[in-house]
Amino acid sequence: MEEELNTLCEFNSTWDLIEVVVVRSASGCPLNIKLTFTNKLENKSLELIGCKESDSIENLLEADRIRISKIAGSQLEFGSICVECFSDAYCYFTCDGLA
Repeated sequence: MEEELNTLCEFNSTWDLIEVVVVRSASGCPLNIKLTFTNKLENKSLELIGCKESDSIENLLEADRIRISKIAGSQLEFGSICVECFSDAYCYFTCDGLA
């Protein structure tokens, strides 16, 4: 990625992804993906809003580390959140928002 990213949250190997809920309002519409992580002491939940790539779910499930960032200086209404998935390979996808 060439854009500068401002990290909003990061989940490394001390966190386990324990729940994934996917909602699509209609066929062909972007996905909303709710993720819940635990580190045995606390749970953290967040929702990725407006994910357009359906293979993003597989990438999240296989990731050893997940970093969620806002694209710095972005005036974009859509695709301004970057989700990076680190495992044997690196991949990223964008979504429209984070809740």
